[in-house]
Amino acid sequence: MVSNLDKFKRIENVMTEVQGEMEAYLKVLLERHEYMNTYRKEYKKLKRTVSDIKNELKSNESANEEINALVKSARNKVERNIEELKKDREIDLEGGYDIAIKSMTDVNVLLEGSPKLDKIEDAKLLLQKNNVEIPEINVLLEDYANELRSSNKEDVKRSVIKLLDNADSEYLDSFKGYREACEESEDVYESFSDIVDVLLELGFLIEAEELTEALPDIEETRRTRPNPEPLLNMLVPVKSAGLQYFPSRNRQSDSYDLNVAFAKEVAYFWG
Repeated sequence: MVSNLDKFKRIENVMTEVQGEMEAYLKVLLERHEYMNTYRKEYKKLKRTVSDIKNELKSNESANEEINALVKSARNKVERNIEELKKDREIDLEGGYDIAIKSMTDVNVLLEGSPKLDKIEDAKLLLQKNNVEIPEINVLLEDYANELRSSNKEDVKRSVIKLLDNADSEYLDSFKGYREACEESEDVYESFSDIVDVLLELGFLIEAEELTEALPDIEETRRTRPNPEPLLNMLVPVKSAGLQYFPSRNRQSDSYDLNVAFAKEVAYFWG
């Protein structure tokens, strides 16, 4: 029959053996705790950057106000030109000003409301025939050309946004999901790095730079939670006793104190 003394001695021996393992476990646990702040900052930065880039791609900065201002300025100049032609006609009745006035009036009609590209092009041709230069017309033509090129990018933008949405949903839905994905593989880095390549290829240089700066550092050693099993496997005597230390009347003995501490540590790791 095994006496309580024998049990205490066994626990003392296990405690001596387990001491180094416990210290190593606690060291890793502390490193893990300290690293969590860095981990969360990394996650929040990537999450915020992805959201900002999606908003930038979704924003449709309309040039309507600028176009309307240019059209208004062009029409004012055309009207002043017509007034000058009418004054010249009063002085020189034989000057053939009616044709020029009619032509400039047609230009003014073409620029009414929010003219489309074809009407602005027709207005430019009439101005050229009358040797009248209105710089706003040239700017309007350039703006429409830029707007046309921009509209061709909308489908591309939607595709990039979809890529970001998918990666966001898979890896950034929660900090826990992000942490586990980073600890298991380099999929998070590779997924967002692939999106950086897409952004660069499509000419979204600013967005690509922003995302690059927010990528997780794959060179950084991930502080994973220490595995308690090796330690718990050494704590057989107490584990088998339901995590309860053996009672003893000899409360002055080292065995008693060690047994109490031993049981509490096991309860901590096991719980």
